[in-house]
Amino acid sequence: MIDYIEISGYKSIRDCKLQLGAVNVLIGANGSGKSNFLSFFELFHAIYNQKLGSFSIKKGGSNHLLHKSSKQTDAIRGQIVFNASNGFDFSLVPTEQGKLSISESRVSWNYDKPIEDLKNWKSWEVDRDVLESDLKTGKGQASGVRDYVKRYLSNFGVYHFHDTSPNSPLRSSAKVNDNVFLDADGGNLAAYLYRIQETAPKDFIKIETITKLVAPFFHSFRLTPNRLNKDQISLEWEALNSDEYFDVSDFSDGTLRFIALSTLLLQPDLPDVIMIDEPELDLHPTAVKMLYELIRKASFSSQIIIATQSVNLLNLFAPEEIITVDQIDGESTFNKLDETKLSKWIEDYATGDLWEKHIIGGQVICHYN
Repeated sequence: MIDYIEISGYKSIRDCKLQLGAVNVLIGANGSGKSNFLSFFELFHAIYNQKLGSFSIKKGGSNHLLHKSSKQTDAIRGQIVFNASNGFDFSLVPTEQGKLSISESRVSWNYDKPIEDLKNWKSWEVDRDVLESDLKTGKGQASGVRDYVKRYLSNFGVYHFHDTSPNSPLRSSAKVNDNVFLDADGGNLAAYLYRIQETAPKDFIKIETITKLVAPFFHSFRLTPNRLNKDQISLEWEALNSDEYFDVSDFSDGTLRFIALSTLLLQPDLPDVIMIDEPELDLHPTAVKMLYELIRKASFSSQIIIATQSVNLLNLFAPEEIITVDQIDGESTFNKLDETKLSKWIEDYATGDLWEKHIIGGQVICHYN
């Protein structure tokens, strides 16, 4: 589990120091910095996969990633701690080509020092003044700590099933063998579901069953490689009391997103950390409640980090699981709710109601984008 994260100099985040729990729900207005926080984990993942350069370009270049550009920020820094025992930190600087390079990165470990005393943890330098990290492929000292950190960074990904347009990855066919992990955009959903069907039928039945609860017209998936191209597979299905053929184009946006979410949260081998950006999009209130149940169940095996603007979803979480995100003058701030300070309110109101009534943070107060 991620216990602690520090972010500085990244996009709208000038400085953030945050302790995380088993379930973490970020709430805030559009542009407050929720997605920037989640994308920082994509940055960790890019560093691990030796794709920092391509990540920089894809995200608009180093000047776009540095907080208020290189005129005000000279470096992006990050630090992450897992299970109060192992950590990874880095410092990134811009190059003349508009990319980011690694000024320094280290792994760290702890035998008797608390997180509050991070500066006195033992550490070992991984990189210095390089374009791409040696963490993934390198050998040498602190190999046990490196392997521990690599386990987490290797499967960091932020899931966002936003795009359900006719030509979106989520509605496209996939290569049958593209099934090791569920893609962040759900582009290999059919292939991944097919793998679960063939290797973990009990989990596959769970996904079908919960899909029926939110889409009563749905009977079952019909997953098999395409007849004319055995390397490809599409998301086909059968409707209740019908012999007609249906494929992914016949699912509504909300139903398709829910299938992707249920596949993510009910898969047989859950990632150590699951991050989802706005999972509530286009979901019926009943589906939102089922989504919460899926998140709660998955949280027994995985750490959950989500960003949302749904009052209905927020109402289902405890105050101590909520992190409010505000942006003032171009700087995002992150604050965990203190249940004791809200005690007089939570007897009568759910967390989402408190947010709607402006009793807690995460409001529309952005003055800079």
